[in-house]
Amino acid sequence: MSDITAPANETPSAENVEAFNRHLKGYVFIGGLQVLFTFVAVIFSFVFTETATKMSAVLLAASINAAIVAFIQMHLKGEKPFIWRFLYFTAIFFFFLFFLTLLHHGDPIAGSVIHY
Repeated sequence: MSDITAPANETPSAENVEAFNRHLKGYVFIGGLQVLFTFVAVIFSFVFTETATKMSAVLLAASINAAIVAFIQMHLKGEKPFIWRFLYFTAIFFFFLFFLTLLHHGDPIAGSVIHY
């Protein structure tokens, strides 16, 4: 694989220009996806009227945007297993906390719910 950058005193070869153009197309595509999902999140916040539906839709669009950043821009697809274990445990902990919240919502502790 050729190096994308050429020394300052040399004219870039056709192979270097081709490699640069391939990388540039990929970065423009990923940037476009991020802008798209940002707009989708904003549009969802105006379209849905119910708060729970609105929050779920916006969080889904934001999660897709975050996954694009993590997997493609941060180059996580080629990381070592230690990093992946850390990310798996973070996701498990995240969903466990939501599960605990759901359990509390279904069977609240007496005196812990504030009624407005």
